[in-house]
Amino acid sequence: MANLNDVIRFTYINYPNKQELSKARFTKLIYLIDWENAVEYGHQMTNINWLFNHYGPYVEDVVQEVSIDPFLKIVKEENYYGFTKELITFDKTADLKKISIDSLSENDKEIIIDVIETTSPFYWNNFINHVYSTLPVKNQVRYNHLDIIGNAKIVRDKTNSSSFE
Repeated sequence: MANLNDVIRFTYINYPNKQELSKARFTKLIYLIDWENAVEYGHQMTNINWLFNHYGPYVEDVVQEVSIDPFLKIVKEENYYGFTKELITFDKTADLKKISIDSLSENDKEIIIDVIETTSPFYWNNFINHVYSTLPVKNQVRYNHLDIIGNAKIVRDKTNSSSFE
């Protein structure tokens, strides 16, 4: 299992539209990474126990990890509509040479890049629709933990059985 901090750092470094990385979007990106990894390899990339709250898959693990990372920080900004949004940003005073992502395998990196390439072109509504279209969210009622592994097995079994038809 990959280190959550390494997953966060690699995702942030490779995300093309950093001005879009609100806490909510970033957290859901990590959810999608766990989901895609479970579909592809049968296990999550992180050890997060995902909860389906009133805004979809969300846990504080990602935000807590960012808040203690010496290279990343959370800043408050005003959005176009005058509301406050919290963005994940890089701490410009941090030493880039010290960034480590040692726990990520090449397969981990491929999954992260795939999720980024799939979702980064999406505006917020399309991004959320994509998150809500995942089987764990579709199959779970709000305020419960998401069964990522069980739902990924359903997808894998369906894919494997359809390849023999």
